[in-house]
Amino acid sequence: MVKEVVCGKPRLWRYRSASLPFCSGCQLGVGIRVILEAIEELGIEGKTIFLGGGGCAYPLPSLLDLDAMQCPNGRAASIGSAIKRLHGRETVIITYQDDNDALAVGTEPLIHAALRGDAITVIMANNASYGSTGWQMAPAGDSPISPEMDKPNPSFPLNIIELLAEFEGVSYLARGAVSSAEDFEDTKGYIKKAIQKQMTSAGFNLVEILMACPTRWHLTPQESLKWIREVMVAQLPLGEFKMGGGI
Repeated sequence: MVKEVVCGKPRLWRYRSASLPFCSGCQLGVGIRVILEAIEELGIEGKTIFLGGGGCAYPLPSLLDLDAMQCPNGRAASIGSAIKRLHGRETVIITYQDDNDALAVGTEPLIHAALRGDAITVIMANNASYGSTGWQMAPAGDSPISPEMDKPNPSFPLNIIELLAEFEGVSYLARGAVSSAEDFEDTKGYIKKAIQKQMTSAGFNLVEILMACPTRWHLTPQESLKWIREVMVAQLPLGEFKMGGGI
């Protein structure tokens, strides 16, 4: 019988015995997997620079077999824009930021990179919470955190996809999830399209990924996936929202 490998560790992930820095049920690790698979399938690992944001994604740059660096909280888009200018259009810049890094601390760098039409790819992991620092909500989506709590954040999500769609310098926008095999493959397709847009210097692009945070949501992993499907997707629908040309 011939055995065929259908699933394995991405080759760009550096194996370490204690190299999985995420809580049980957290989908940030699934998010980095879909990014690495997209990079491998496009064959661009030799020209890619990966920039990690703050929050729960902070350990990732040291765990990838890529040119990578950890950015100060909220500043990955600005740093990516600068590196792109220094290294030229052949370099592929990918930032991986959670929603509090990109849209709470990092709103200004993200917005202005989009306004300038900087040809970088931002992957935003939206788990609707500050997973690494406490219970509070992030501005990118509602979460099952108890409404009786005195939340210091707005109760209405900032729909960054819909906001950026109005910017002339933005070339591609999509929102996906990693809650099923079908969602995973759709999201990988979005990421590959975003990177290909960057490689043609079409402009700024962003892919948002809805993700579970069972620890901070106080739900089981199964309940968290149900919340994404039934609540988050109703507020933040999945799909491609902008497919623009050059700028």
